[in-house]
Formats: sequence, C-alpha cells, structure tokens
Amino acid sequence: MWKVWRFLALILPLSCPLCGENLPDRRRFPLCRECFESLRRKDATARCILCGVRITLTRSTVCLSCMKDPPPLESIHVYADFSGTLREAIRLMKFSRNRMISRSLAELLSDLSLPPVEAIVPVPLGKGRLAERGFCQSYQIARHLSRRFHAPVIDDLLVRSRETAPQSLLPRKERIRNVRGAFRLNSRYEREIPLTVLLVDDVMTTGATIYESARTLKKAGVRTVHALVLARADIS
Repeated sequence: MWKVWRFLALILPLSCPLCGENLPDRRRFPLCRECFESLRRKDATARCILCGVRITLTRSTVCLSCMKDPPPLESIHVYADFSGTLREAIRLMKFSRNRMISRSLAELLSDLSLPPVEAIVPVPLGKGRLAERGFCQSYQIARHLSRRFHAPVIDDLLVRSRETAPQSLLPRKERIRNVRGAFRLNSRYEREIPLTVLLVDDVMTTGATIYESARTLKKAGVRTVHALVLARADIS
C-alpha cells in the first residue's frame, strides 16, 4: 500500500488542503509546514479551568459562572479559539472527510500539559452523522493522543442513546435540551469502568455535549473526568 501511495504521489502531486502547496508525502505530513505553524498558539491565553472561557487571572482560575454553577467535571483543556486557520482545518476534517488532518491537530494538542488518566474517551457521533462523514473526528484525534500519552482509547465506553439535531444549528438554550439524556454507558463496561477519564471533542461552544457526556460518566461510576477540546467557539 505504501508503494502505491508513493507512486500516486509521483503522478498526482499531493497538496496541502489549506493552501494548495505541494507536499512530498501527505501521508506523513498532512499539512505544509507553514500552515501547521500557523495553527500553533501564539499566546498563553488564560482560561477558566472548568469551561474554557477567556478570563483575566486574579486569584482564581475559575470564572464567575462556574463558581455559581460548577460543571460536572474536574477540568477542561482548550487549545485555542475556533477561528482563523484552525477553524478552517477543523471544518475540512469534519465536512470534507479529510481524516489525515486529525494527525496534525492531535500533534498540536500533545503540546498541552494534561493530567494522567486511565482512559481516553472520544465523544461519540450519532449513527446518522457517522455514516455521513465516514469517521468520528473525536476518535481520530483521541487515537493519535493515545500514542503520545500512553493511555488506551475506549471509543465505545459512551454510546448515543438517541439521535440528536446538530448542535451548530441550535441556539444556546436549545443545545442543552437537545443533548439531555443523549448518552449512556455501554453495558459491557459496567464492571470495569475506568476511574479517571479524558473526554475528547473537536469544538466546544456552550459545553452542553461535553457536560452531558461527563455527567453520564460520573453517574456510571467514573470518579474524575477531564476534558480536552481543540477549539472553543462563541455563540450569540
């Protein structure tokens, strides 16, 4: 298969999906060096450790909203805002079936300082969207992180108990209602639940999906839930 790929690269030059620059081996380097470097964080943004919103550090690392109503997890780690080249890369991965980009995006996340966990759990897609996209973007990111942090991926620990409308099409209040009760624990793990879990997703806006996933895991017996997302978006 590798020889076939190299042959095709010779007769059909492969290009960076973000800028069109020719690539010598897109299988190993899905993005050109310039585009990859543009994805790297340029600042050390202070964020709330429970919801990921930007904050001005004083004596607390938790925003006022989370102080009043703490979410059901121990920490959340956000790489950057959902904007610019990062937004374009995530959209290409999700909607153009370009799963190779997940390797570069996972490499960005590996720069973060993450707590040790027993398992990495990608937020699952519904069957309809999985069939439409051909892969789960959260799983693609999680499996690359697994190699870096030496923690197994349990991609079926959480399952969708029902199909939900796309969160991106809903206003803030509807997003919470949309995913309420949308997840359940896979019954095959009832007697071997990991105690410390890292939830992985690509984009977080209101946090409804991440929080509902974490709530489901906590009810099932997981003691500590951390979350990791590529980007945090704003919603009007």
